[in-house]
Amino acid sequence: MERFQAGDHLTVPLASSRIGTHHGIYVGDGKVIHFTGFDAKTARLVEQTLEEFSLGRRISVVSYASKRCQANSVVVRTARKYLEQADTYPPYDVLDNNCEHFATMCKTGRRESAQASLLEGVVDLASTAYCGKDNTDGAKAVAYVAKKALSFFMNNSS
Repeated sequence: MERFQAGDHLTVPLASSRIGTHHGIYVGDGKVIHFTGFDAKTARLVEQTLEEFSLGRRISVVSYASKRCQANSVVVRTARKYLEQADTYPPYDVLDNNCEHFATMCKTGRRESAQASLLEGVVDLASTAYCGKDNTDGAKAVAYVAKKALSFFMNNSS
């Protein structure tokens, strides 16, 4: 009996970070579809074994309220469709199209990333602190530039 169900949204801790996680969709037979690579130049959708996906780290399953999820067969079909269209699938972007966006899109039909949202929130908070709460236009401008710079450097880090 398999440890995971086809259609499960899996995560593993990032090796390079104590706070981030890597995400993929379990498609059965010991295989996971996920982004591999760490920047826009090298990241691509692949199907790999659980061992290649986890690199020996502990694998967890993301829990969803059942009404938020698509049927597991739909999740697998969606992940496989994106893999087949990998050449035209939107390129990896740490803030706008990362591994969590991919897995959540397959699972729920919505592109969401709690990690990217958290990172953007930290930038927004820091921008407001830098510009002052009364200068919302300045804070928004600083936050916009900071997010674009962060995304550029993280997406081109290799």
